[in-house]
Amino acid sequence: MKIIIFKNRDVRNIYTNNLVSIIVPVYNSEEFIAENLLSILNQDHKNLEAIMVDDGSTDSSINIIKEIAKNDSRVKYIRQENQGAPAARNNGLLHSQGDFLYFIDSDDRLSNRAVSLMLTSFSMTDADIVIGQYQNMDENGNLNHIQDFGYSKSSILTTKEDLKELVFLPPFPGNKMYKMSIIKDNQIKFASVKIAQDLNFYLKALLGANKVSIIDEVVYYYRFRLGSISNTYTKSILEIKESINDVESFYKDNNQFDQFLFLNIRFLYYSYQLSKIPQIKSEKERSLVFKTLKKDLKKIPKNSLYSNIYRKKYWNTTLKINMEIIFLSKFYQNYQNKKK
Repeated sequence: MKIIIFKNRDVRNIYTNNLVSIIVPVYNSEEFIAENLLSILNQDHKNLEAIMVDDGSTDSSINIIKEIAKNDSRVKYIRQENQGAPAARNNGLLHSQGDFLYFIDSDDRLSNRAVSLMLTSFSMTDADIVIGQYQNMDENGNLNHIQDFGYSKSSILTTKEDLKELVFLPPFPGNKMYKMSIIKDNQIKFASVKIAQDLNFYLKALLGANKVSIIDEVVYYYRFRLGSISNTYTKSILEIKESINDVESFYKDNNQFDQFLFLNIRFLYYSYQLSKIPQIKSEKERSLVFKTLKKDLKKIPKNSLYSNIYRKKYWNTTLKINMEIIFLSKFYQNYQNKKK
């Protein structure tokens, strides 16, 4: 890993005239879609296309988007039957014409210089993926803390030397921009799963990349909403298995499979899903998910875990597995919901 400091923020950007495709899956987002779309159109980098993929909305989202589009030809509106965000993003990808690719969610917004900052990093580092900082905000748009994902300083990582670090960065799409070539040349798309579609896409994209640049500026504001799809849990969280199986097959097909790497990926992300179980409303589903993840986690040898994964997750996960009665109890569920 190489740490760099960008001393000259106004360094010449060779991608000034390149087209950036920004894809937004939209489903009943009337409350936030205007703010979202205007944050795209008001970027200081003007050569972009905002591809708004309406995933069967039944509210006034379509009208808001079309009204804004009347005054800006950069807005592309696509309508599809409701199929979920992964399908909407893939549909947007099919219609994209840009040299660079950016996915954002319809209730979030970009900082005004997000695109130009990331393009400047591409220009300076010859990276294939650029990752920026992101900041949480509440439902009303009030900014909270900047999310700490381990890299607050400008850094360059290579997939050859730093893959073990890169695969464990948050797969969240809103703070990442990709060179379009690594996505289309490797035929990468979002898997049709309800859980971990972001992880699936990000891990596949890493396989097509050589270099990743991380910048220290906030580029994205993430709106946390209680009751949103991403914060509502059911037995569908078991689709984490299908998602990782799909990535594993992708790595095998490209002769890049590392057994220990995937054992650690499974342990980390199964552990994340395990922690969500108390928030599943159905007692039957809580039990089913717990028993399934417990069985799979126990199959992963302790001595196969990387030191950072062992240190961060092993004992906490083991404690939950061994405290089944308490962990699945109504009391603990109420405690977690109150904490949430």
